[in-house]
Amino acid sequence: MIARIAWLVAVGVDPGAITAITFNRRAATELGERLTEALAPLGLGDGAFRVRTFHALGLEILRDAGRTAAQRRTRRLG
Repeated sequence: MIARIAWLVAVGVDPGAITAITFNRRAATELGERLTEALAPLGLGDGAFRVRTFHALGLEILRDAGRTAAQRRTRRLG
């Protein structure tokens, strides 16, 4: 997975458009560290890409959807 993500970034894919998903926090931490090392020569540091567990990604999606729904309600009321 590390090589594939590094290749995608090298050919021009925006690192912010890449999300790596793992099953547990330990694997996500290790994957993030390995990606940071692999992408350092390209000038990309930590945080240029997203590494999440399945549950963390689901929670992030639900929170974003909740914010969007709240914003729509606020616009209608205000």
